[in-house]
Amino acid sequence: RRRRAQDNRRRKSCGGVRGRKETGSNQQSLRDVTKNLRACGKRKAPSSAVDLLVSLGRDHGIEPDARAASTCIAACIAGRDLDMAEKVFEQVFEGGVCEPDEIAVVELVKGYLTIGRENVPLWQKATSLCAKMTNEYGITRTAVTYNVLLQCCANTNDFERAEEIIDTMYDEEVAPSPETFKAVEK
Repeated sequence: RRRRAQDNRRRKSCGGVRGRKETGSNQQSLRDVTKNLRACGKRKAPSSAVDLLVSLGRDHGIEPDARAASTCIAACIAGRDLDMAEKVFEQVFEGGVCEPDEIAVVELVKGYLTIGRENVPLWQKATSLCAKMTNEYGITRTAVTYNVLLQCCANTNDFERAEEIIDTMYDEEVAPSPETFKAVEK
């Protein structure tokens, strides 16, 4: 019974096949769709990315994993469609299809900070999602999350907020990465 519960949790957090045992061909389909999702991001084609993500279930009976959903969100952000990115996040992660990872959260945070509303960063939404990442999803923030926040601070000359973020990194004992130094070298 415990093993079955562990398998179900793993399947839920790693993408799974509805009603069927996972197979190599299903995992290959998931990888292929994720690769095509990346191409949608490069083309800045959010609608195509969402269609691909939906096709996983419709055409293959496969639930998306966090990587595929994150890649779809990134494609939405690249296409500057924040509303669509939020809908994907809500449907996949808050809808219980699979558990988010740090990258999924960071992709949406990037959208809040780079697209925002009328090109003004949505700090309240970004910080709220970062808090939810830790408090509800149990994801430990790493330098990846903080780098996105710091990059926005650098781009908007918000040095006071950058200092607060660096202090939080220090308090949470998050080691800076080379990207952290690039983000704050301005």
